[in-house]
Amino acid sequence: MRRFVSLRRVRSGLFALLAALTLGLPTLPAPGQEEPTSPSEPTVQRGQSRSQDARRPTASRLEVYVHSFRYRDASLAANMVRHKLSPRGTLEVQPSANTLVVRDIASILTRIKPELADFDRPPAEVRLELRVVKAGPRQVVSPPAPGGPELPPEILDKLRSLLRYDSYRVLAEAAVSSLEGESVDYSLGPDYSVSFTVGSLMAQRRLHMEDFRIVERLSSDKGRGLDPKQLFHADLNLWMDRPFTLVLTRDDTRQEALLVAITGHVEEQMEGSSPDP
Repeated sequence: MRRFVSLRRVRSGLFALLAALTLGLPTLPAPGQEEPTSPSEPTVQRGQSRSQDARRPTASRLEVYVHSFRYRDASLAANMVRHKLSPRGTLEVQPSANTLVVRDIASILTRIKPELADFDRPPAEVRLELRVVKAGPRQVVSPPAPGGPELPPEILDKLRSLLRYDSYRVLAEAAVSSLEGESVDYSLGPDYSVSFTVGSLMAQRRLHMEDFRIVERLSSDKGRGLDPKQLFHADLNLWMDRPFTLVLTRDDTRQEALLVAITGHVEEQMEGSSPDP
């Protein structure tokens, strides 16, 4: 019986082979064997064509944008947008024509163009209110003399929300008006002086102040021949119409601190007017 079953299987395999050769059909595997695969045919997943599989992403083409500045320095504009370029982007400043040449992909240039257009405008005039303030415990025995300068309520509320002092006394104050790009050196009373360069006023009404310094020149130090003391030196970013506070010195043993409060405002120009050359 076993020999008869094996003979039937052999006959079935022979008939299948003859039919495949006659009709040109693919050869079926013998019983118990796996279907062979062709090593030359790549495996393609469902929903993916061979043309898509061979496709490779190509780099975006570089484009050129040229801006000739009327009011601003092209080198300042280059510093403003340099960090916004892609790794392939480049900048070229042409000082003779006050022109900036930007090479980058289209998506980067689309973001840079309106920023350069907004930057190339007449310099804005800003007014800065600076106050040197001494903070400490409330003076009960010897209060400060009446008639001295007082802090505006909005600045006083700001200081009280940030610092835990009982009293705030104005030692010196000044209001300085300047244009973007100008350098300022101003005395705040007999004991303090401030210097800085007015940077760019951004579209969000944020002012960049470069090289901001506050120096203390006390009368007692002058009498002893001591050099002025630099209290602060850094670049600042101010939001217009918002009080900005810096802690210059702090004495925790006496619970005192020396502060400077700065508030900036933009002087609105009349339509059609232009700043003095």
